[in-house]
Amino acid sequence: MKNGFLSGLVKKIVGFAPKRSLPTVNGTTLSQWVRKQTITPQNKRRVYLFSDEFTEYNDAEIGITAYKLLTALGYEVIIPKHVQSGRTYLSKGFVKEAKRLPIKTLIS
Repeated sequence: MKNGFLSGLVKKIVGFAPKRSLPTVNGTTLSQWVRKQTITPQNKRRVYLFSDEFTEYNDAEIGITAYKLLTALGYEVIIPKHVQSGRTYLSKGFVKEAKRLPIKTLIS
């Protein structure tokens, strides 16, 4: 997507504004990377790391760094399955819709 011609073509097909930058996608997702890890926790402390859509697909290195830090501190890191984060709703001002998603996550 960093190639000017290719990104321009994709923007035209998808309907993005020509001056808008396209998001980059990592070669791996956070979940794929975590599944390959064989880190054994040093103690019984457990932490849940919620990964939103952007951390999962676009900024996986942020999640990977958080995972490495937490495991280095001795935590067992669990990335729970959950519905979408609501971050996209918030970016458009749909606060009520975004508030419903954490409730769905907690009861599922």
